[in-house]
Amino acid sequence: MSGADQDLLAHIGRRPLYRILHPLRRLEAFKIVAGLLVISVTVAQHMPAEWMGGLVPAWAEQRLVDGVVAQDAPARCSHPGGERAVRTLLLRLDPQLGKKVDIVALRNGGFAVTSTPGQHIFMLRGAMSEIASGALPALLAHELSHIRHGDPTVAIIRENGFLKTWATILDGNERPTLQMRFSGLEERRADLEAMQMMRNAGVPLKPASEMFEQMRISKEQGGFFGYDQRDFHFGIDARAQRWAAAARSDPTESRPILTPNEEDALYNFCWTGPIAPLPRGARPAPEKTAPLGVGGAGRPMTRRD
Repeated sequence: MSGADQDLLAHIGRRPLYRILHPLRRLEAFKIVAGLLVISVTVAQHMPAEWMGGLVPAWAEQRLVDGVVAQDAPARCSHPGGERAVRTLLLRLDPQLGKKVDIVALRNGGFAVTSTPGQHIFMLRGAMSEIASGALPALLAHELSHIRHGDPTVAIIRENGFLKTWATILDGNERPTLQMRFSGLEERRADLEAMQMMRNAGVPLKPASEMFEQMRISKEQGGFFGYDQRDFHFGIDARAQRWAAAARSDPTESRPILTPNEEDALYNFCWTGPIAPLPRGARPAPEKTAPLGVGGAGRPMTRRD
């Protein structure tokens, strides 16, 4: 009888609606995979930035910064010997990481040193000309600590979210700005590790302590010394106290880190050479200002702590 039933069904054939719905049942596995993907992305968006930073590969980190580097290319400092002097300081602080970091020094006004994804350290002109060369290692060591722990990528995810960060990576259009938000714990850890790096390298802490104290006093007075650096890194009062306490217990003698020629090269890193004034009667171009957070005439990136 079963054979007769099968013959009868074969004779009748399948209904058109069944012919459409039956193949769709085979898509159940795809629907499950798609559902799991949606759930994973939703969970990732709400996970702590510290957990998600490690999921961004090196090529993606570099893609986040390519636009900023390209935007600021015309303003990069290139006076002979300047980058070599900065590299000397980095290698003194961390021989391994110091040789991998990309130094991006800019002629933009202001005084700031900050790190970005892709192992870049951005330096504005004032960081090389407004402070003693003995204080600069503290700023560089602080950023080396951030890079070692992957903090810049975490700071971008914390500010923009996991989905927006990856949308920026996959967009393909180079972005001229970066928005980062570092945590207080990351800043404190970077300071403590910077102090340890300097002690291990035999670099005295006193010049850095004096620089941070000068920033603190300038802020109280409403002055502009280190204004950009204070804006990039919050809590200058606590930082000044932390560095002052460390300097008091630091037995390292204050000795020059760079040779006189290297110090001159560092100071003149962003010098473009002598430029003749405009001919008499020539019309000067109007001053152009860029909004906060834009490369070129403004800052290379915005950083919130």
